[in-house]
Amino acid sequence: MTSTMERNRTTVATRAVTIGQSSAVQVAAPYLLRYGLVLVIAWIGFMKFTAYEAAGIHPLVANSLLMSWVYAIFSERAFSALLGIVEVVVATMIALRPVSAKVSAIGSGLAAVMFLTTLTFILSTHKCPLKPTR
Repeated sequence: MTSTMERNRTTVATRAVTIGQSSAVQVAAPYLLRYGLVLVIAWIGFMKFTAYEAAGIHPLVANSLLMSWVYAIFSERAFSALLGIVEVVVATMIALRPVSAKVSAIGSGLAAVMFLTTLTFILSTHKCPLKPTR
């Protein structure tokens, strides 16, 4: 009888530890995901201020279905810097979740639009494996 009671106590203690660890993960996960995304978007945004990145995005933007017109208005570096500012602002908006959930939600929506715009480069970039060849 004692061994059954000891097993029950051990099982209950193990479940309590597992639940405690699970709760800690559930509490930490949104912060890790949110600020991980903020870090990545901000990093990419700050990279847009370098000449290397401005030259790197040039062929993508110049051949883009949505964005090919921007080089008629902005220089390569100016557009890259403008894009960097937008990305850093979006990252900041997402990071402001503890201050304003509404601002963070708007930033998240803008990030989704930014990611979808980036995906359009697949359709317009030359020698892309998804683009049909003739």
